[in-house]
Amino acid sequence: MGENMTADIDNVSKKILDDAALEREKNLNSGRERALAVLKETENRRKKLLDEGKQKASEKYREVYNLEILKAKTEFRQKILLYKLEIVDRIIEKAKNKLAEMGREDYIKFIKKSLASSGIMEGTYLIGRNEKRIDDKTMQSILEKVHLKKSNNSDEFETGLKIFNKNVQYHISPETLVEAEIDDIKMEIAFFLFGREVS
Repeated sequence: MGENMTADIDNVSKKILDDAALEREKNLNSGRERALAVLKETENRRKKLLDEGKQKASEKYREVYNLEILKAKTEFRQKILLYKLEIVDRIIEKAKNKLAEMGREDYIKFIKKSLASSGIMEGTYLIGRNEKRIDDKTMQSILEKVHLKKSNNSDEFETGLKIFNKNVQYHISPETLVEAEIDDIKMEIAFFLFGREVS
């Protein structure tokens, strides 16, 4: 009986050890499966984060790229616009210089035409202190239908003719005509030189 009991105890011990080994192997396999699942999930998350990061970086790059292109185009347009304005200003300055050099006969025609178009019929006049193209004698010959007398006042202005009619003052000179219409003149010159641009 003693041997049987020892054999039974050995069998039970062996059975317990075998069951423990099987349980340990099951636990190891389950742990390996969980570890593989965690690794796979971690790899999927890493890949997803990388893809999202790449997509965000790509979107940010496109956004920054588009902003830089827009900025460059805007700066280029501003430079072109400034260049065009400089051209228009130079043309106007040359025109003013040509008008300042207008001959006596052309200047007298200009004064007659300006007086006729202004509708002034009476008043007083002053001639600019540096005006060389007209004088009092010339003014008397110009004034056929207009009754203007030389003003006793002194007004400091360079060139042209000033006419005072009641409370209204007119400054007649080619230069002041250009200055009065400067915005329209600039637009006309710009349209002539550069055409009507569509943005």
